[in-house]
This record gives sequence, C-alpha cells and structure tokens, in this order.
Amino acid sequence: MICVAVCGAQSEGLPPVWEARKTVQDVLDKLTPLGPLLERLDASVWVDRGAPAVYRDQLKSAQDQFGYVIGTAKRLLQQPDSLSVALETGLRTQSLEFAVLSVAEVVRRYQNPAIAELLTSQLGESAAQREKLQRYIIALAAAKEQELAVADREAQRCRDTLSRQPTPAPPKPAAPAKKEVKK
Repeated sequence: MICVAVCGAQSEGLPPVWEARKTVQDVLDKLTPLGPLLERLDASVWVDRGAPAVYRDQLKSAQDQFGYVIGTAKRLLQQPDSLSVALETGLRTQSLEFAVLSVAEVVRRYQNPAIAELLTSQLGESAAQREKLQRYIIALAAAKEQELAVADREAQRCRDTLSRQPTPAPPKPAAPAKKEVKK
C-alpha cells in the first residue's frame, strides 16, 4: 500500500505523461525552425563589417545550444519523469534564448535587421511553449520532492518500529553431552 502512495500516485499539478510529452514536442516544434536560421548566419560577414571576431564564438555557441536543446528535449520525450533531464532541457532552453537574442543584436547591427527580426520573432513564437515547459519542470520537481518526503517518512516509521521491537534473546547453549560411564 505504501508503494502505491510513493511510486504510483500522481501529484496534484503534475500533468499526465502524455501531456508532458505533448508540451515537450510543442517546444521542439516551435524551436526547430531556429536551427536553419542559425546555420545560415555567417559571422565572417560581421567581422568584415567591423564586428569583433569574438562574435564568431557567440554564433557557434548559439548553434551548439540549439543542438543541445534539441537533444535534451528528445531525451525528455523518452523520459518525461526524469528530473535531471527536465532540468537540463529547461536550462539549455534558457541558454538558447539568451544566445539567440544576443546573436540577433549582432545580426541587427552588422548584417541585416530583417534577419534579426526573423530570429527574434521565431524565438518569440515558442515563448508560450517554453513557459509551459518551465511550469512542468517546477511541478515535476515538486512531485519528486513530495515523493522523497513520503519515502523518508515511511523509512522513519519503519526504523521506529524496528527500534521498539525487543531484541531476541541469545540462543541457549547446547547442553553438554552426557558421558557414558563404563563399568
């Protein structure tokens, strides 16, 4: 019965697995178009127009973050109840947002404001899905914390029960064998 409470109960606020997967898939669907946009950018154009060379690294970082987000989100689709994968997905999604906004500013200044607007609008289209993912991660963390608290209370109850039981008496030594007296 305790296992059902600890393992099988779904916390209030935590959506069912199918809904969590849909949220993650929606994030993937909205962020995927950013990949080709980031890949088409050419930092050498920026440098030719006077941008510091460090912006190449910034673009590479944004492209890498995009790949990491896609990878961790796909893992989260497979393991929607994994807190570590959910947290990684959420953090990488945030990093991608910051990286894309930063790259968009460079593009706006050194390449083409219309392309920068395209980047930010594509990122903006995923805002609602990213927010929903963040709420899911918070709910998942709360559920895992609650499960841990229940398991801890049950373990404490078991320890208390075991400590109240009398210790068993040591076994009695075997009686010495009688020696036969020869007459």
